[in-house]
Amino acid sequence: SILTPVLLSLYIKKKSNSNISPVMHAEHSHFWADGLLNFGVLISLVSVYFFQLFWIDSVIGICISFFLLQESYSLFFESFNVLTDKELDENITKEIEKILNNSDEIEGWHAMRTRKSGSEYHIDVHLEFSDDISLKKAHNSSHNIENRIMEKYNNAIILTHFDYRNDVNDVNNKK
Repeated sequence: SILTPVLLSLYIKKKSNSNISPVMHAEHSHFWADGLLNFGVLISLVSVYFFQLFWIDSVIGICISFFLLQESYSLFFESFNVLTDKELDENITKEIEKILNNSDEIEGWHAMRTRKSGSEYHIDVHLEFSDDISLKKAHNSSHNIENRIMEKYNNAIILTHFDYRNDVNDVNNKK
């Protein structure tokens, strides 16, 4: 009764990787709490039987309830962020900007918006091309950039918009 929930909890965490969904996080926490609770009962029984430490059961119960409160708090805000389509983490956004800035196929970019919906990353960006580029070449360049982003974030859904390069779009541009 101690090992089974702990092993299930570790299995869920391993299978879910770092991009764990709130549902999987809740299941992980549920099984982990079951294992802790069962271990707490065992420690309490042993402590009372051998050492007459009758208070230990209350202390263990309080410690486990603090763990449950902390996990509930974490799950509440994690679920709230999923429901409200929170913007991607700043480190992820910087990585995407780095990919865009290192793309020789485009003159620049602007108006990037990101959000996380469930386990998917949604990225919307305007790519700037020179006035004389063909639509086919712009399309191929866009796919190349999307593929480089998807290599790093395979759960990304990317929407690109083609713009021509001008001085108005100089905010947030690479060049």
